[in-house]
Amino acid sequence: MVAEEIDPIFTIKTAQEVRISGELAQVSLGNLKEAMGGGTVTTGTPSTGFSELKPPSSDSFLEKSLMLRIDAPDSTLGGTLKKRDVLVPRAVNVGAFSMTHAKAPQKVLVAVEYKVLKPGSGAQFSELFKIIDEV
Repeated sequence: MVAEEIDPIFTIKTAQEVRISGELAQVSLGNLKEAMGGGTVTTGTPSTGFSELKPPSSDSFLEKSLMLRIDAPDSTLGGTLKKRDVLVPRAVNVGAFSMTHAKAPQKVLVAVEYKVLKPGSGAQFSELFKIIDEV
């Protein structure tokens, strides 16, 4: 900002962050492990009958490559649906996860959030993810 100007004369981008949010359709121990960003699942023995999820340490993140496939409207085909893939080479789950109670036959959904990471040291923003539409 300049003292004599009302509006800013120039803006410099100093930070940028890309996040992808979604929901996992079942509350299994595997999906809870995914939502927490890692951990260890131990299978129960017949004598105990319980399996256990031990969350990861707070200073470690499980890095993932993601592919999100969705049904997207196609404006060229009169609004019919086509497949759209969002490919992310590197991401970590750093957001808080949440679940809401639901009665059968509705599924309990686990909301998750991933932070997208740069694929390499010299990578540009355009390399963080790709969106590919079915033709």
